[in-house]
Amino acid sequence: NFPLDPAAIEAPSING
Repeated sequence: NFPLDPAAIEAPSING
């Protein structure tokens, strides 16, 4: 997850 994504900080993202 990239911190550049507000939601990726504590949630799974497409980069996860």
